[in-house]
Amino acid sequence: MKIRFLVLPAMALAFVSSLAGAQTPEQLKFLQSLEGKTKNMQTCMAIASELEKMPVPANHAAAKETAGTIQLLTKLGQTKTVASPAPIDPVHAQFAAKVGQTDAQLAACGKQLYAGLGAIDANVKPFIEGLKKQSLKEDEKKRISQVLGAYMQAKQGLQTAIGLLSKDIEMQKYVSNTLRSVYLNQKP
Repeated sequence: MKIRFLVLPAMALAFVSSLAGAQTPEQLKFLQSLEGKTKNMQTCMAIASELEKMPVPANHAAAKETAGTIQLLTKLGQTKTVASPAPIDPVHAQFAAKVGQTDAQLAACGKQLYAGLGAIDANVKPFIEGLKKQSLKEDEKKRISQVLGAYMQAKQGLQTAIGLLSKDIEMQKYVSNTLRSVYLNQKP
């Protein structure tokens, strides 16, 4: 995954230099912003996929419920009335901590993604219309098509990854706030 992102900036530089004579600075800047948002979407998609594929330990719901009960009784000062609470399996605690950490990464990634994404989406069609009025070389058309295609593919991939994650019952207990507040309520 990291290797892929190291190669992309070099490709982007080659692309920008090859189009320098054909596009306006505004068009080049827009293409760069599309590539940046594409990378951002791919990162968010990878995080969402990682969460969705995390194996949930057996009997995790019961362990989580037990931990919550013990925590509540401790808060209320009632732990002396409990005969000796069963210890929480560290596997469940580690799972909850890993999911919480990854969920925080997903939220931060989404906030970064949606900053300015509406403006970019709104300008895709005018950008394409503007390009139709220019005479572009075949390799320029191909590269622009690749950038736009990668953007649309990343957008669809992120939507699919978020959809799968939102259908995962076990993960819903952990990521529902992030999905609702960051990903599912976005307006272009």
